[in-house]
Amino acid sequence: RHVFALAAMDAKQASVLKHSVAADPKAAALAIAARISAQLAGGGGGVGGSRLQKKIIIPVNEYPDINFLGLLIGPRGSTQKDLQERSGARVYIRGRGSSKDGNDEAPDEPLHVLVSADSQEKLDRGTRMVEDIVLNPENARRLKQEQLRSLGGGRDDRGDRGGY
Repeated sequence: RHVFALAAMDAKQASVLKHSVAADPKAAALAIAARISAQLAGGGGGVGGSRLQKKIIIPVNEYPDINFLGLLIGPRGSTQKDLQERSGARVYIRGRGSSKDGNDEAPDEPLHVLVSADSQEKLDRGTRMVEDIVLNPENARRLKQEQLRSLGGGRDDRGDRGGY
């Protein structure tokens, strides 16, 4: 019944907890809650692990003609999924304008990408891949053309498909 809490503890801690549950179940429950809360606050990656993070500000003011949100997500989420699969890192888009329904976790921050990984190597790889899109306008334009081709095409006279 306390499998979740016991899995996060070493053998000595688990033995102490088993004895304390019998003596004072309420105190044991509070101790488990405090331990889980401390782990979640400290690592962000759940029990037993920590995640490294890097925030990359999206230069929307410098390149107002580039739809970075659409580029990073891609058609039906394909670009974001590809970035995550190839880098091994998670890629989140946060900040002002990142959510249509207002459920963004950082609505008062500038638009940015949060790259999160369980190793420095994955974080560095994911960061390089995202920066290659958002900090290099030529690569951004090239990616947009690839995305349009993958959809089968059409552009309007400005070269913009719009909408995604």
